[in-house]
Amino acid sequence: MRVRKAIIPAAGLGTRMLPATKVVPKEMLPVATKPLIQYVVEEALDAGIEHILIITAREKSSIQDHFDRDANMENFLKKVGKADIAKMMSDYLPETGAITYLRQDERLGLGHAIWCARHWAGNEPFVILSPDELLMGEQNCTRMLMDSYEETGGLAIAMQDLPREDVVRYGVIAGTEITLKSGQKVIRADQMVEKPTVEEAPSNHCIIGRYVLDPGIFVHLNKKLAGAGGEIQLTDAISAQLATRDIYGVLYDGERFDCGKRIGWLEANIAAALRSEDLKQDMRNIIKKYANNS
Repeated sequence: MRVRKAIIPAAGLGTRMLPATKVVPKEMLPVATKPLIQYVVEEALDAGIEHILIITAREKSSIQDHFDRDANMENFLKKVGKADIAKMMSDYLPETGAITYLRQDERLGLGHAIWCARHWAGNEPFVILSPDELLMGEQNCTRMLMDSYEETGGLAIAMQDLPREDVVRYGVIAGTEITLKSGQKVIRADQMVEKPTVEEAPSNHCIIGRYVLDPGIFVHLNKKLAGAGGEIQLTDAISAQLATRDIYGVLYDGERFDCGKRIGWLEANIAAALRSEDLKQDMRNIIKKYANNS
């Protein structure tokens, strides 16, 4: 079945980014010239996703406002001779009805957030995109996962090879490497471990925040079993399907920024500015200025 839907879990408190996230959702923190969540929505739409569900919480109404049209603002900009900015304000918006919103009433982990979407997902496969993780590679990671799923029928999980000492913060995949018809190399998983110790980790293939799953995941999420950190872990529910489903780890080798952490968000701002035709020269000058004065 073709993948048409995407879920973006955006209900987290963002405590690692306090005090900036006291009143501003972490997903709305700017990266260069647009909020973090806009990059993730654009990735999904560019991959061919038709319907997006954003899982939010009570204090996150600004996310919904951001993807709503502001006719008063657009008319004002046109009136003062800024028609180009007015056009930009409408160009980034998905077509009406492309985004739906759902509140997660309890913060019980990523697995619980996805479980909340079970009725919306129906009987279709879907992508999950973590808005904490900004990907800037030449290839669209979501599209890579969709291609893997549509060729193999197996669940697809994005991964990166990270230093061994970092595995303690991730889910880890181990298995057999195979090559798809497209030439893409993937790992057919035979083991998945959530946040193992360095000694227990079966590999350094670390799961990053992109998945293609299907409704079978809800059979396991319905059990609401607590995992690492006392939360309902999505990786645990995926791992529980290993005996009955093919699961593939898809290697993504582009730039990735963990914007749930301060240093990752700061680095993402620098990288995004250096990719902008309008900002890159000024950013280079700023970097040189502070590098020379350090």
